[in-house]
Amino acid sequence: MKQAYNWSKLVGEPDSRFRYYIKPQRIVWFDQGDGKLENIDRLLLNDNTYCLMKSGNAKGPAFVLDFGAELNGGVCIELADCYHIETAERVRQVCFRLRFGESVSEVMGQPDNDHASHDMVLTIPFLSKQEFGLTGFRFLRIDMLEQNTCAPIRSIKAVALERPLEYKGCFESSDALLNQIWQIGARTVHLCCQDYLLDGIKRDRMEWAGDIDPQACVIANVFGDIDIVPKTLELLRNRTGHHLWMNNLCSYSLWWIITVWRWYWYTGDKHFLYRQVEYIENLIEWLPEHVDSNGREKLTGERLIDWSTVGDEPVISQGHEAMLVWAIESAKSIFDEVENPRMNDTIVKVLARLKSASIESTVNKQVNALRVLAGITSATEANMASLSLCPNEGLSPWFGFYILEARAKACDYQGCLDVILKYWGGMVKLGATTFWEHFDEAWLHNAGRIDEITPAGKHDVHAEYGYNCFKGLRHSLCHGWACGPTAWLSQNILGIQPAAPGFKKVTISPNLGNLAFAKGAVPTPFGLITVSHKRQADGKVATEYDVPKDIQVI
Repeated sequence: MKQAYNWSKLVGEPDSRFRYYIKPQRIVWFDQGDGKLENIDRLLLNDNTYCLMKSGNAKGPAFVLDFGAELNGGVCIELADCYHIETAERVRQVCFRLRFGESVSEVMGQPDNDHASHDMVLTIPFLSKQEFGLTGFRFLRIDMLEQNTCAPIRSIKAVALERPLEYKGCFESSDALLNQIWQIGARTVHLCCQDYLLDGIKRDRMEWAGDIDPQACVIANVFGDIDIVPKTLELLRNRTGHHLWMNNLCSYSLWWIITVWRWYWYTGDKHFLYRQVEYIENLIEWLPEHVDSNGREKLTGERLIDWSTVGDEPVISQGHEAMLVWAIESAKSIFDEVENPRMNDTIVKVLARLKSASIESTVNKQVNALRVLAGITSATEANMASLSLCPNEGLSPWFGFYILEARAKACDYQGCLDVILKYWGGMVKLGATTFWEHFDEAWLHNAGRIDEITPAGKHDVHAEYGYNCFKGLRHSLCHGWACGPTAWLSQNILGIQPAAPGFKKVTISPNLGNLAFAKGAVPTPFGLITVSHKRQADGKVATEYDVPKDIQVI
């Protein structure tokens, strides 16, 4: 007897993501053209009725749907039968133009198809239910392209693809906008947790070694020890041969070392740490070639600190020197943790060279933040001389996190809260449900919201603004590197920070600024740490906390 086919040979890697069908929340705009749009409101319902699109001899009808919030995925379109339609109008298929957008402006314009398809023409048969697209979007525009035809649309639903992550960490305070910012940051990173940890879900749908660090900090404080961080770090390691830079950016190999150590500090996963040692050894052996006898960096490859520093070579060089110190100190901590002394001499010599170089004065916030985090300069001095001056100028959503971290080391918590509320809050004011690749507070002047058609006389933020490679509609409005405030608020306002790898020891030191209260939780390998801080009538803060028995509070 003929043996049945062994289907197990076709089984590949399972997908850890779930699919969710989400109906549209509102109709933003519609135009009947020279045809008709009957019962368009039925697209907002889950019933057996349908919306009928009919085109005439010229321009066909079109409409824009809002699914309520940024999503990763595509759309499912179901067309009903055509037997009830007049015989002369019956067709077997219909041609649509679909435009996905993170803003209304994007779907009303010409979306950029870099990294994912956002603008497509599709022929869809009647009596079908089909899915199209994989990108980041909130809005969908559909135009009927053919003349003298019709389409009975039974339903249009977003197909959201995401990991079913549990929000273990939480944050609540007396400031509603601050709470919203924490949630939006967590949701943005959640959306970027796809098969690997992506930088953005519309554009930059790939893994970037430098951009992972803020996301890893958010993940640790919201979702805890999940596999996507080590999985992505190891993917980048395996893709990058010896004496090559990750993503061809020299600073990104340094960020990778820093993130490996930070992730271990949160999780205490020593098996993960051991798996990285050989690669880090090779990096550390190579790095001294890129530091001259005067302690000046000579890093090769593409040179990037932050997009706001592009073209400013002195600032880029100063940033690289601070990053070299931070990364090599992190590597030293890794080798000490795994009791591997082999690289000690190399580390001691290259750090001595780097630290012997004179520190050139700069007002650049990015460089000063890096110097503070690398332990090169005083946080208080850097804050007074640079970080707190015109505090919302020169920020980026990515490096804003490190500037907040540096200012926290100077105990300028209220100054940090002011920045978070004005800068990240500015995106919320414009209708953001996720945080953006780039933002400038000046964009708020006379600006329209991203969830509306821009009124005449207002600035179209998505179409008009942007920076370097993300100008106009190419600009990503869901970017994981922008979410640092979520981690920062848990670490500094709730005051929960590990004092030993894996939270074996922890400090709980609230810093409420002008908040009346703050409460929340942070996940650890031993369970949740929960805290509640409340300002008393005398101005002092009363704290209650619950810590798993295996964690020592110091």
